[in-house]
Amino acid sequence: MLSRMQVANKQVDIVSVKHDEPCHGEIMATSRPLIQTVRLFRRVCLIVAATFAVSTPAESVDWLYDVELAVESQGDTERIRAMRRGLETVLVRVTGLRELPESAELADAMRQVDAYQLQFRYENVISQSNSAASMRLIVNYDAVAIHRLISLTELPVWSAQRPHVLFLISNDFQGKRRVLNAIDDLGSQEALRKTASLRGLAFNLPLMDLQDRTLLPEGAIAFQFAEATRPLRLRMRADAVVTARIDSLRLGVHRIWLSIREESLQAMMVFDTSEAEDALAEVVHRTADHLSRRYAIASRETTALRLVVVDISKIEEYTSVLDYLERWEFIDRVLVSEVVGTRFEFELITASTWAQFAVYLAEDGLLVQNQARESLLDQAPEFRWFGSR
Repeated sequence: MLSRMQVANKQVDIVSVKHDEPCHGEIMATSRPLIQTVRLFRRVCLIVAATFAVSTPAESVDWLYDVELAVESQGDTERIRAMRRGLETVLVRVTGLRELPESAELADAMRQVDAYQLQFRYENVISQSNSAASMRLIVNYDAVAIHRLISLTELPVWSAQRPHVLFLISNDFQGKRRVLNAIDDLGSQEALRKTASLRGLAFNLPLMDLQDRTLLPEGAIAFQFAEATRPLRLRMRADAVVTARIDSLRLGVHRIWLSIREESLQAMMVFDTSEAEDALAEVVHRTADHLSRRYAIASRETTALRLVVVDISKIEEYTSVLDYLERWEFIDRVLVSEVVGTRFEFELITASTWAQFAVYLAEDGLLVQNQARESLLDQAPEFRWFGSR
């Protein structure tokens, strides 16, 4: 017997259920009252999660589809022109690409840009630098329509569940080395923020207060001592630490020594730029390039990935696992193919490979593979759920 639940534009099918052992909470997937109970529990769990949210290994960047654009007037021509810029920004954020390829589908989308927005409004914003008011167009784009366009154009998808980045940038300023912090140097902060907004990166800068200076002497950033940055990373609850040493060379050239470090991976690179502001922007761009290459799902051919989650004995645990699997944008459909006691087997219809999805699972730490179980080629990998603990 087949039961079906429609949740957040994704279809969840329960294919078959076996009950060798009773579950606490009586998880009977073919029972209509249970489905209603599951929906109620899912709503309650979402409310509780929103109320008591804690830091996780990756955070959801919830502003990927919201863009603020400078405009001169509220005329339709100006609005359409700005909305096209905004649509390009959203596509850059969601695909992880620094530049979008040319295609007939994207050109057609730009001509019908109104079809990709949910709502817009105008606001007057006062600049902190000169107290002058300027007009902004705030646009909320349609995530479903955006992903339909990305699928049509076969572009990659970078999930909104992204590492939170801590930038530790050491600058050579008038012969003295300083660390860009969250308190002063508003111009440099704005350069970082502008590029990070374009690429969809959530980031922090250190305060460089007494505690920060104790945890991390400025020389540690300048010379990229990776272990010395770890205490500050833990204090800021960052998933990735980007250290950059910017040296001023002759003829206005700036050399950047860049290190991008996650828990289990480090990348290093050296490059030159001509302007100091370009150096900061390039630090953000190269960070986003690296992370998107690591996490974005490039293929659009879907397949079915099987996985088993064991020891699910309560409805709350089941709904938490289901919500977790559904939150990934690259998973198109979640099927519960079999239930035997407290053992649930899922099928994920997705463009992701196991290797790509495993990267997210390893970073998240909520579904942990059962290493004690011997893995056979024809068996789905077995996991335990730690998200409800």
